[in-house]
Amino acid sequence: MELGYEFDVYPLKNMDHLNASATLSYLEKSPPCHLFLDLGDQLKDAVYASFRAALLNSRREKDRLAASGSRQAVERYRKTLRERVLNALGGLPDSEGPLNAVVRGVVVQDGYRVEKVVFTSRPRVYVTGNLYVPDGLDAPTGAVLFVCGHAAQGKAFPEYQRVCRLLAKEGLVVLAMDSYGLGERYGYVNPRTNNQDVEWGCPEHDHVGAQLLMSGYAEARYFVHDAMRAIDYLAARPEVDAGCIGVTGNSGGGTLTALLMLLDDRVAAAAPGTFISSMEAILRSGAPQDAEQVWPGLAAAGFDHDDVLIAMAPKPVLLLATLYDYFPIVGTRETYASARRFYALYGRKEALSLVSDAAEHSYSRKLAEAAAAFFCESLLGRPCESVRTPDAPLPEEELRCTATGQVRCEYPDAAFLFEEQLQCLDMALSRRRSLPPEELRTRALGWLRERGFWGRAFVEPLLRRFGRVIVEDCAAECMVFEYAEGLTANGLFFHLLENDGEPSRPVTVAVWENGTAELQRHRDFLFSRCRRGESVLVLDIPGYGAMRPNRILRMSGTGFEGTNYLLANDLFWLGDSLFSLRVFELLSAIRMLRESLSFDGPAIRLYGEGFPAVYTAAAALLTEVDLGGCLLRDYPRDMEQQAGDRLYDSYDIYSRLLPGALAYFDFSHLKTWVEEKYYEKENKKNETCG
Repeated sequence: MELGYEFDVYPLKNMDHLNASATLSYLEKSPPCHLFLDLGDQLKDAVYASFRAALLNSRREKDRLAASGSRQAVERYRKTLRERVLNALGGLPDSEGPLNAVVRGVVVQDGYRVEKVVFTSRPRVYVTGNLYVPDGLDAPTGAVLFVCGHAAQGKAFPEYQRVCRLLAKEGLVVLAMDSYGLGERYGYVNPRTNNQDVEWGCPEHDHVGAQLLMSGYAEARYFVHDAMRAIDYLAARPEVDAGCIGVTGNSGGGTLTALLMLLDDRVAAAAPGTFISSMEAILRSGAPQDAEQVWPGLAAAGFDHDDVLIAMAPKPVLLLATLYDYFPIVGTRETYASARRFYALYGRKEALSLVSDAAEHSYSRKLAEAAAAFFCESLLGRPCESVRTPDAPLPEEELRCTATGQVRCEYPDAAFLFEEQLQCLDMALSRRRSLPPEELRTRALGWLRERGFWGRAFVEPLLRRFGRVIVEDCAAECMVFEYAEGLTANGLFFHLLENDGEPSRPVTVAVWENGTAELQRHRDFLFSRCRRGESVLVLDIPGYGAMRPNRILRMSGTGFEGTNYLLANDLFWLGDSLFSLRVFELLSAIRMLRESLSFDGPAIRLYGEGFPAVYTAAAALLTEVDLGGCLLRDYPRDMEQQAGDRLYDSYDIYSRLLPGALAYFDFSHLKTWVEEKYYEKENKKNETCG
């Protein structure tokens, strides 16, 4: 549910005559904190500040490396870089089994033929591709792997056919492969209806990408492994010189090209298109990346886009860029300049080049012709004989490797990303279930503490209270306090009017969906607590209530590629998460109540409802304060259920993720441990409480 705020309502001082519903409605729609504080960008500003600090460290490290003039130091750096990338992905799949490649048909064209190939990159994982083989080959020649970007037709997309045809007519063997969610590899097509249960491309990637993160794996590991097996296939073809294999692709194909440059030494030359920019430029643009383009923890480890080029130096690389792209050209130029220092160190400055076109995000004709000239020089050792106009693109159905047009409909046993992630889920659960209960609890809470704090330290709360409003026989006032550098927390503090001078004890810190933007739905809870002599602090955790961030690029808050998604993924890059930040704010609220209002531990209680009950449970287990109790209501279902459900409810899923948690605990574990700790203090006493 998207919530908006209204600011053209009556001021706080004129509200005492209103009934409770009108007053609560006012507080929901016009948070008092917004009268004095502009909080809409603070979460973005804090996330971006952390990101920029990591990028600054990265730039300084590479400045020192370039200044050293040591090739040995660069080699050591590259070794560490690849280890970091593999760690961010969760490693690569184990299977190196037979490819079982078959040719499902041949299309003869002028100067080359197109073989319709299917091979298995892993058991039950069928990869569809078109192999362009030039006529008249009398010896092994260079080859190019073309990895597709986000186009529904995949390898049959006319723009991609043009690139492959140009390369084939210059004498290069080309394999154009469909990645997951593209072309003939839609993972959520329903064989009975031929409809998609989850839309192809980005929605499919994001849907299953969240499930993989729960178990601690990045989706890109499967994309890059499929592409590595495609190189295996090319290297085994008699027409191909295995030492002269290049790779190219744009958009998502540019991403995959970059990963191969980082991880596969067999790549002899590369032309990544419309992806390479810089992390800073992408951050400034606000453009989202989909799941296979997010590599958790890698920014914190010092990664930037120039690392892709450093990994290849001094091999030939052509950067393909467009001026009007959402991968900003300014970042491409910065990265190009940074990487040239390392090519110069090897005496091969000319081996790195950049071509740009005055076009939008695409593999434009100019870029296609530049790629053909580049691969002729780098793989065949000669200039293009001519950049000939390719034939008209073939209809998609003529290039299909399956009779039905979809692998899922052709091969009943086919595995896609969802089936792959079920194996990750099994591995995570097996590790967890092998531990005795006490050891599991100790390890889980130790890991959760590390993730919850993520190097953060408590700051002086600097509590401010203002905007007192009367609601029937109760009073509500705004409380704001600092909980981390650059981050202010907001809450509404409810108590009986007769206790105006001194806060009522005990106090319950309450969190629920949308926080102070949903007071009326919780009015019975608020009034019943206050009227029995207690106080309630309704807390807005990051992304909720008055702390809902302003939209970035006018994107919705909670959907795939929305504002919460974008900020969550930025934190994943840093090894952090919105989950962790929300838990830390709750821990800071406990500390604020003790330090600023002199509440002792037993006088502080926690209440969580809906998904925020998970954050509440985590805070109750991590705090060193001896709380008076913790009550959890409408607790969400386990991660295991979400990860095991092909069509799970993905609402706001990225902002709720704690990557890797499934290997240590599930939500029900937290609830059980909280109940063991606090049942006698709170749950039993509140069995009949609203």
